[in-house]
Amino acid sequence: MAVAVGAVDGEEELYRDIGDYGVIGDMHGVALVSRDGSIDYCCLPYMDSPTVFAALLDDEKGGRFSIRPDGEFSSVQEYVKDTNILSCTFETDGGRVSLFDFMPVTASDLAEKEEHLVHRCLRGLSGTVRLTARCFPAPGYGLNKFRLERDGDMVRIRCREETFTLVVRAKGCSVELDPGRGVIVGFSLAEGEDAHFDFV
Repeated sequence: MAVAVGAVDGEEELYRDIGDYGVIGDMHGVALVSRDGSIDYCCLPYMDSPTVFAALLDDEKGGRFSIRPDGEFSSVQEYVKDTNILSCTFETDGGRVSLFDFMPVTASDLAEKEEHLVHRCLRGLSGTVRLTARCFPAPGYGLNKFRLERDGDMVRIRCREETFTLVVRAKGCSVELDPGRGVIVGFSLAEGEDAHFDFV
């Protein structure tokens, strides 16, 4: 179990110890998730593929996919018992929210597969919490430029011959495209409400 306390605005980050991360994967790709809800390292579709997010290596240019409350919060990270599902529970003055991160694995994953999914699911536990998701990819170790295309609840990230897709399902959310940087999603969760983010 790891505990984080502080205010994070998504603009200023510090390098973390490797022990501050949990690992999720699907036996093909892998991602490291910080104890305050940021994917700071992720290789897709395979473990030896170029990184999509790599703030762990370069905080300024490496890219990250963070989801966290706005303003002051504390958080506790742990695995759901007997699973590779990583849980991070945020507590603020306004309420509590849990974030679950995993990469789905099925029997077919034992063979070759084309699509590798990072699933991020949130559930409001009490009160109402305002959160921001920042998906700032940096494909190819941050060397490859990309363009953003929005289609309903999907944002496609097109980079050379590679395309990644962010699917957002959050009630009443605002979605902002920041060219050259990524996607910013603002949303609120009340007790019993869910939000889902899929990165493919």
